[in-house]
Amino acid sequence: MKPVPSIFFLYLQLFPAMTEAQIVINQWDMPVAGDTLRVSITSIVPVDYSKTGRDTTWDFSMLQPMSQRVDTFVSASNTPPEYWLFFIPGVVTNLASPRGNSEFFPGFPINQFYTFYNNTSAAYVDAGFAFKIQGIPVLQVDSEGFLTTATYLDSTRMPSVGLSVSLGPDTAVSKGAVVPLHASVTGGTPPYRYFWSTLDTGQSLTVTMDSTQQFGVVVIDGLNGFASDQKLVTVVSPGIEEQESQLLSIYPNPSSGLFRIHLPRPGQAGTLVVHSWSGKEILRQEVSSLTALIELDLTTSPGGIYMIRLTTGKGVLTGKVVKLP
Repeated sequence: MKPVPSIFFLYLQLFPAMTEAQIVINQWDMPVAGDTLRVSITSIVPVDYSKTGRDTTWDFSMLQPMSQRVDTFVSASNTPPEYWLFFIPGVVTNLASPRGNSEFFPGFPINQFYTFYNNTSAAYVDAGFAFKIQGIPVLQVDSEGFLTTATYLDSTRMPSVGLSVSLGPDTAVSKGAVVPLHASVTGGTPPYRYFWSTLDTGQSLTVTMDSTQQFGVVVIDGLNGFASDQKLVTVVSPGIEEQESQLLSIYPNPSSGLFRIHLPRPGQAGTLVVHSWSGKEILRQEVSSLTALIELDLTTSPGGIYMIRLTTGKGVLTGKVVKLP
């Protein structure tokens, strides 16, 4: 009969400790390679959600997601090798989450976007992210390391003047004209890197115009600051004295997708064409000579900058609109 009192005594010793138990989260509760995690975002926070201690009850039954996303996780060694110099798999990081493709700046799609983590028994660390613009890696490392060529956050540096770039105003030229384009940079921290929509990488370039085209440039400075600008060069047919490029009056601008275009010279029929910032034709419609106001609906198009071009017998009218996401 001796085992019975011994077991009972052990239970009595453990019971107080069990009633004082707290929730513990360790590295095995965090994502690992191969996991899929659904993330819900809400603005409604339960009262006393941070409260803890004995007899604490957390009631999250009223939470309603405003938006959701699905995150997947892979081994850091399954990312592009160009990133390994900074996020050394097995040393600096051991986990990564692909973020898909998007446009960091209009007309400059980014791809191979990964956020890197290091999951250890001591901590779960967000180490930074990396992506590519036109095939060129851009990295953001969250802490300084021995690789000084990485771009990283550094609060000890004095803040610099904000980076900006200008290509000058839109212009109209005759077909076959040679147009110089120059990215005028102010502020930021040298050296500067230039990424044109034409795939050029210098500060200036020269183009021969055969048709109307939108040009854009993204500038990245020495501290990984970004700035961009665009320039529309409209090609007009020579020999027509009245034919010149004028700006359209468009409002509201920006908007969520509904725009009104006021025609300064009603009485001329024409063709209205809408292009995305990258040059893709989005919409084309004929305009009656009786029209003085055009209703433009871009609600089904993604957010970004769009070029508007109205060609009539008296000339070409252009404009730009910003469609909010």
